[in-house]
Amino acid sequence: MRNVWCSQCGQQIQAQNNETSVVCPYCNTTVNLPASAPVQNDTPPISYAENNSATDNSGYYEAPKAQSSTKKIAIILSIVAVLAVAAVFIFGKKEVPVPFYDEETEKWGYCSMDGEIIVDPEYDRVGTFPENGLAVVAIEEEPDDEYDYYSYKYGFIDEDGEEVVKPKYDRTRGFAENGLAAVAISEETDDGYDEEKWGFIDKDGEEVIKLKYADTYGFAENGLAAVAIKEETDDGYDYKWGFIDEDGEMVIDAEYDDVSSFDKNGIAGVEIEEKDSSGETIYKTYYIDEEGNIIEPK
Repeated sequence: MRNVWCSQCGQQIQAQNNETSVVCPYCNTTVNLPASAPVQNDTPPISYAENNSATDNSGYYEAPKAQSSTKKIAIILSIVAVLAVAAVFIFGKKEVPVPFYDEETEKWGYCSMDGEIIVDPEYDRVGTFPENGLAVVAIEEEPDDEYDYYSYKYGFIDEDGEEVVKPKYDRTRGFAENGLAAVAISEETDDGYDEEKWGFIDKDGEEVIKLKYADTYGFAENGLAAVAIKEETDDGYDYKWGFIDEDGEMVIDAEYDDVSSFDKNGIAGVEIEEKDSSGETIYKTYYIDEEGNIIEPK
């Protein structure tokens, strides 16, 4: 097995060593795998910048905490530029802004293929531009005291550098093909713990589906998104997964202990807690169609 990073949402995912592509379970993006992708337990490739994996293994370019050498930064920019040029030459895609790191400010910005600065270096994390033309950017917030961790606020910019969504969200899965992005705000509970509330925004930054879910994988190609709902139990609380449509309607009830996103064939995996013959708790995996029907032999 090897670890790779999704180019759309930045999450770390696993793939078999012999696979040439893998579907990200968080945002359902097909990630092409180069032969040189890092193996399991290895560090991210150099293009993800020094110390990136030391935080949360995200796939965004991140400003390193320690000063990096000019030579390493030059290598990073050279690799990014070469890959961008290759994409334009091979696939005929239009030129898009490329991330660059400024050692003086220790921030990330964007420049053209000719080196012209398009977005001044002012972000602590940045992503590349996907097909919808909106890239993830983040601003690092100082901890309140010495016991707190550094945190980031995420937003989105367009190819002209305009902030379509100002950095205000604590997490994001990125935009899906339907133009909706999963975003989350972290709120402190009565017992002092942080709890995420997930929902969805459109390309104008409007919250079109209320931030109320405990988690989500984002929308799949069929327009259904896996979402988790927190439920109170006798032992405290539990999470149940179901699926909503693009209007936020629960079309497959939240009754599963875990799920995967729907694949391109309209099939999703679900886990259900059951008891075996000895009374022990087990989790069985089933597969359902887009109407929630379990697919099994007759």
